[in-house]
Amino acid sequence: MRSESKRQATPPSLTTTLHIQLSSRGLEYLNAYRMAAHALEVGNWPDKAKMGSNPGAYCEYHQARRDAAAQSLAQFLSEQVDVLLDGAEENQHQVSGAAD
Repeated sequence: MRSESKRQATPPSLTTTLHIQLSSRGLEYLNAYRMAAHALEVGNWPDKAKMGSNPGAYCEYHQARRDAAAQSLAQFLSEQVDVLLDGAEENQHQVSGAAD
């Protein structure tokens, strides 16, 4: 017997403006991303990274930091959108129920 996994439906595309207030955790992720992206700009490299024997190591380190921060920020924002959409859906059901 073949077992089929149940796939979740693809989330619908958002068509309206959403306002998300970043908590301290969200700001932490955003700031970590910004700091790592800033460090990757060649003009911001320390002299020893520019002239050292292995500038690639400097880049790899900050690229990994940037990528990890981007992933954390994306996950945080996705969770916040889910909360907003769940709340909007709940409010819609309450309005529909009141009209019945």
